[in-house]
Amino acid sequence: MNKITINLLLCGGTIDKVYFPDREKFDFGKSHIEKMIEQARIPDITINSRVICLKDSLDMDEEDRIRIARACNESVEKNIMVMHGTSTMVESAKVVQENMKGGKTVVFFGSMFPYEIGKSDAQFNFGSAITACQLLDPGTYITMNGRAFPYGKTVKNERESIFTELN
Repeated sequence: MNKITINLLLCGGTIDKVYFPDREKFDFGKSHIEKMIEQARIPDITINSRVICLKDSLDMDEEDRIRIARACNESVEKNIMVMHGTSTMVESAKVVQENMKGGKTVVFFGSMFPYEIGKSDAQFNFGSAITACQLLDPGTYITMNGRAFPYGKTVKNERESIFTELN
C-alpha cells in the first residue's frame, strides 16, 4: 500500500474545546488531535498538523478564512483536512474554494460536541474526513454526520445538530 500524507489545518471549534472547571467554561487548551490520530490507528497515513487559529467559528472573520485558504494553496500535499467549528464552516469552505489553486481535495470537519466529552461525534467525523479526502475528486467538501457534501450543497441544521443537504 502507498503511504499517504494528509495536511491537517487546525482552526479550533467545538471539537477541540476543553472544559476548565475553575472558570466553569469550555475554551481552547492543548489540542486533542494527537490523541485522535492515535485512536484512529492509521498505519499507512501520515498526518501533518498545523495550527492556523484556535477560535470558536463564530469569532472567525474574513482574515481568518483567507489564512485558511492561503494555507491550503501553500500545502505541498494534495489531500487537506480542515478542523473547524461547525457554525461558520460553510462560509470558510466557500472562501477556500473561491481561492483554490491546483487540484487539491480539501475536507472540512468538526463536531457538535467536544472530543473530550463522552458521546462526541468528533472521532467519527475525523475518520470520515480521512477517508473522504482520499476518495473525493479535487474540490472543497464538508464531512459531517457520515456524509460528504460539496461545500455549497449543505447547511447546518441547528435544531437537529446535523448537516443536511440543500435542495
